[in-house]
Amino acid sequence: MKKNLLVLGGGEETYHYIRLLVDKYNILLVDKNSKCVCKPLSIHFIQSSIYDPKKIFEIIKKKNLSNLINGVACLGTDAPKSASYLAKKLHCISVPEKAAEITSNKIKLKSLFHKLKIATPKYKVAKKYSDIELFLKNVKFPVIIKPDDSRGSRGVNILWDRKKIKKFFHLAKNFSSTKTVLIEEFIDGKQISSESIIYKNKVYNIGFSDRNYELISPDRSEVIENGGDLPTSISDTVKNRIGSYISKIAKALNITNGVIKGDIIIKDSKVYIIEIALRLSGGYFSSHKIPYSTGVDFLGVVMKIITHQKVNEKDLRVKYNKAVSQRFLIPKNGKVKKYNKKFSKNMRNIIFSNICVQNSQITKFPNNHTERLGCVIAKGKTKKAAINNAENFIKKIDIIYNS
Repeated sequence: MKKNLLVLGGGEETYHYIRLLVDKYNILLVDKNSKCVCKPLSIHFIQSSIYDPKKIFEIIKKKNLSNLINGVACLGTDAPKSASYLAKKLHCISVPEKAAEITSNKIKLKSLFHKLKIATPKYKVAKKYSDIELFLKNVKFPVIIKPDDSRGSRGVNILWDRKKIKKFFHLAKNFSSTKTVLIEEFIDGKQISSESIIYKNKVYNIGFSDRNYELISPDRSEVIENGGDLPTSISDTVKNRIGSYISKIAKALNITNGVIKGDIIIKDSKVYIIEIALRLSGGYFSSHKIPYSTGVDFLGVVMKIITHQKVNEKDLRVKYNKAVSQRFLIPKNGKVKKYNKKFSKNMRNIIFSNICVQNSQITKFPNNHTERLGCVIAKGKTKKAAINNAENFIKKIDIIYNS
């Protein structure tokens, strides 16, 4: 019999996760939009913000669904606090609520890293603008300014000099639920994404990707990621060092079963943990890139764990390291005059794409990750070939803008 999975969020990215699961799971979906794209894939729909777990639970009780739910999941959404609260109420497997609370706040995370003696960039908590000035007395430009608890790179900017500091301070503050800002030194190193599964107290470090931040430039303040590439270029020694940090974090947060997603920088062989999250990553890392590259059905394994199903250790073992690359369609400022509508005609080396562009569409260079126009994930015999296949796919879209 199919297990019943409560999924928080019904947006376009979640749709592609659920499509991989609907043959094995019945989906109970939560979203504030009654017309969300995932609704047709669900057997029960709960209309609510995914960030209001108490309301969600009341609706679940009212609809007599409590005994039906076997697991709670965020699929391409960032609501681990809601997932943890609901899982506890529904007697499902999840990370502790306290762990979800700590990791959903960048300042609390930084305190945890210091407590565990894990390297992280220098930072300062800024409630008022004068706190920024104090930080800049000891740290050189560029610096990163961000809200303490936002998502999808909203309110995150890189400052190359003193121009517009106040503007970006107030922008970050507006994206914070606590009106608190974090200012952080910018470390110009290799940026890495990691994804680990914790199962019965054991940590399995499965996914490592080289993040592509080629769009970072002194000409702009936005911090926009343009995909990533597997297998990673970092050494096994560095992987093991990252793994030891992830294990420390899991133990400190009392996580016995779950996921830890890591944002990491490597500089002069030193590992800096920027942030971690207790959820599956967005951007199709856990759902598409890791499974193709490693042979580990990352998404499937995690769903088994949270729905009380047995997982064999062989299912957590990396089987190979195939080359895969992801690139996003990054729009320019303007109005789309025309584009090559046959750009996806040849899909031979393409694992996945979800490009969304239309004639007469008004676009701009993204302020955050939600404003990219879809992505492509390509394979190749080598990492270089996979990158070329992904980049060529994007180039073939050939958007022409009105001048």
